[in-house]
Amino acid sequence: MTPDKECGCPYLFGYSIFLSTLNRVSFLLPDSYIRLLLRMDVFNLPDVFLRMVMKRITMKDRLSLRLTCRSFEKLVAATHAGYFSNGYINIFKKSFSVRIGDTLLNDFTLNKNGMERLIYLRKLLFNGISIEQFEIDMDYILTLDYLRQFTHNMIIDQLSLVLKVDSEFEKSMQLISSFPKSKHTLSLGYAPDTAKILSLPPLAMLDMRHERNPLSNELFFHLLAVHKSLHLCKVHMTVHDIVETLLIISADFRARSLEICSDCSTIACWLNGFGVSKESEFSESFGQLEIREICEKQKFILLFLRMDFSALPDVFLRELMKAISIKDRLNLRLTCSNIENLVACTHAGHFAYGYIIHGLLESTFSVRIGNILLKDFELNEKGVNKFVFVRRQLFTGISIGQFEINVCYRGGNSMFIDSRTVINSTFEMDDYNLTLEYLLAITWGMTIDVLGLVLNYDSEFDKCMQLMAEFPRSEHTLSLGYALDTSKLLSLPPLTMLDLRCERNPIPNYLFFYLLVAHTSLYLHTVEMTIDDFVNTLQIVSSDSRLRSLQFSSDSFTISCWLNIFGITENSKAKEASGEFEILEIAKKQEIIRLRIRRCLINLLHFEWNGEQKRVHVYVTKIASQPN
Repeated sequence: MTPDKECGCPYLFGYSIFLSTLNRVSFLLPDSYIRLLLRMDVFNLPDVFLRMVMKRITMKDRLSLRLTCRSFEKLVAATHAGYFSNGYINIFKKSFSVRIGDTLLNDFTLNKNGMERLIYLRKLLFNGISIEQFEIDMDYILTLDYLRQFTHNMIIDQLSLVLKVDSEFEKSMQLISSFPKSKHTLSLGYAPDTAKILSLPPLAMLDMRHERNPLSNELFFHLLAVHKSLHLCKVHMTVHDIVETLLIISADFRARSLEICSDCSTIACWLNGFGVSKESEFSESFGQLEIREICEKQKFILLFLRMDFSALPDVFLRELMKAISIKDRLNLRLTCSNIENLVACTHAGHFAYGYIIHGLLESTFSVRIGNILLKDFELNEKGVNKFVFVRRQLFTGISIGQFEINVCYRGGNSMFIDSRTVINSTFEMDDYNLTLEYLLAITWGMTIDVLGLVLNYDSEFDKCMQLMAEFPRSEHTLSLGYALDTSKLLSLPPLTMLDLRCERNPIPNYLFFYLLVAHTSLYLHTVEMTIDDFVNTLQIVSSDSRLRSLQFSSDSFTISCWLNIFGITENSKAKEASGEFEILEIAKKQEIIRLRIRRCLINLLHFEWNGEQKRVHVYVTKIASQPN
């Protein structure tokens, strides 16, 4: 049954309301949409159009539309209400009201029935809504369950809570945690315990003007560091404290505000400390302080602090510069000589990754730090010296989570495929080679958590070992692009990861177990391994306290023989257990089997029971705890 036959005249009335609403919001929609809407039966419109139009309709129109017929009632209840600038829940003695945008929903009884009525009405009006700022007067009637039902599917940019009694504190903290992406403000109408004040999460605004007892100096600076804006009553503060407060606020990149109260004699002492006296006049300056306005009738004075960035305490400046990106450091150093010196003399902070790669030209190299690429330095002494000069202009030190170096470049088209693989081209090592001296000059001042080296030629092995020795506190990974001598493999220091997948010859049994014990993670091509060796491997990996991984390949026939001995056959199914082995997944189309034994996960990729000589990739991973 069509809406007009079902509802008759009410439908026409609802449709007229809908069209009048379109006229009011038509400037918000493309002309093609409006022409289409005016020609069509609204319920024949595509769902995406309807939902977009319903986001433009006011709350008052939604209330009117839903009363016209059941079709409009369902449409209103099932669509998003759009964006509103503000809203609130206000508590009175025996009732409460709710405002959303310019629509006031009032006279709800302040009891359980009133809250259930509000939640029911909210379900009839929309299934979601976005509000820029929403304020709630916290009350014991507004239980956490009711508030979560009412705010379900609400996107709130700033959630403001007003507390009048301490019994609502825990509920408020739980409600704040329900909106992790929102900004939060908190207004306290009573004096809370210091422990609760210290437990508050970072807030966009904290209002404690009802706390009449002066806050201690220590508590004030804690609140100033944690919260963006503060509205306080009294604070124990000296003229040195007010100077430090001004420095902290002025150096913050955010817009901040602070409100405190003090007696006139204390304020006069502060102003005298800055050089401001009773005779001072408008626009007069006192160092960095300038008088912007004096109004004796209203007993008002407006001051402006011109903050000298370089006047900040040294320890504060150094911490501040650690939070600035490399790109911003490049821009900052161009502003003036003082800032240029500051950039050059401070630590750059921590960056997740970095690497040295070959440049676009054969004879150049580039260095990436975070998301900034310093590129096209000549691969010779002149180019390295140029990079060192640039680095000295940007920082004295830097911390990098993972830094990778291809020790020897022989190709104009070298490129990283992943953290362990490099493709190389063909120009000669003697012509373009990063010597150890060059590498040490480039990495000077770097604190590296994980140093990753990619080695492609045996002639560079000693250089690689020397470079590792220069970073004794770092973890090391090594990816070999060639077959290394057994004696050199045995001489390697313990590594976080060793990649030997370029060694196509099977690795002997004794060498495999030596490498397995010595290094945390191994990536191999082929290993001489019996079923007993595989069981011993699982025992070694499982008993290790570290998170470990092992990768090697074998043929399908060998793997199927192992599985049959373990009691796993072609007819086995997921979730079954065979001895200590548990089958997690069998995906025949994807040729994947996933097993678990004790604290080891085993992934078999490209495995077929009848594949015989088909290569199977075996991944063994030690896990911290058993997955669910």
